[in-house]
Amino acid sequence: FLTDAGKKLLKQGFAELAEHLTPEMLRDDSWKGKTFRSYDIKGIVPRLLGGKLQPYKRFLDRVRQTFLSLGFEEMSGPIVESDFWNMDALFMPQFHSARDIHEAYYVKDTSAAKIEPEIMKRVKEAHEKGVSGSSGWRYKFDVARSWRCLLRTQGTACSARMLASPDLKVPGKYFAIARCFRYDVIDATHLPDFHQVEGIVVGHSLNLRH
Repeated sequence: FLTDAGKKLLKQGFAELAEHLTPEMLRDDSWKGKTFRSYDIKGIVPRLLGGKLQPYKRFLDRVRQTFLSLGFEEMSGPIVESDFWNMDALFMPQFHSARDIHEAYYVKDTSAAKIEPEIMKRVKEAHEKGVSGSSGWRYKFDVARSWRCLLRTQGTACSARMLASPDLKVPGKYFAIARCFRYDVIDATHLPDFHQVEGIVVGHSLNLRH
C-alpha cells in the first residue's frame, strides 16, 4: 500500500518524472522539458561498512568460538617462557636433538622465569630416574639450564602450565591459541612468529582410547 509520502508524490506528478538521463535523450534533445527526479540525500539507505576483519584474525576467532562452543576453557601463558615449561616439563631430554628443530630465540634476561621448587624437583626426578614405572632418561638433569628464557616455541607450554596450575579443574577441557616463535627465512608463506592451536582434556581414568 502507498504511504502518505507516496500519495503526495503521485499528486505532484511523480509518475511522470524522468529517472535517468540517457544517451538517447542527449542525442534527440528529448531531455528538454522533462522533470527529473531529485536526489534525496536524507533518505534511509542500507549502511555500507567498508572495513573487514583481517582474514587470519577472522580464522583464529572462528577457531576460538568453535572450542568455546564445545565447552573448552581458554588457557594462556607468557610469550617469554622458560626452558623448563617450554621443554623440560614436557619430558623432552635436555640432550635430545628434538630441541634443535625448535630453533628457539633465547633471551639474556632470565627474570621472567618462575618455577616452583617442588615442581622443579619432580620434573628433575622424572628425567633422571623416571616416575610411574618409567625409567626416565638416565642423565644428569641441569637445573641451571631450565632457568634460561626464550620466546615460546610451542603452545604445549600452555598445557604444561595448566596441568601444574592450582586452577586446574578435573574433569576439564582446555585450549589455547598460542603465539609462538621459531627462526625461519621470511618469505610469502613463512614468518618467525606463528600461532599454534593447543587443546587438552583431563579427567579421572582417561586413557589413549578416549
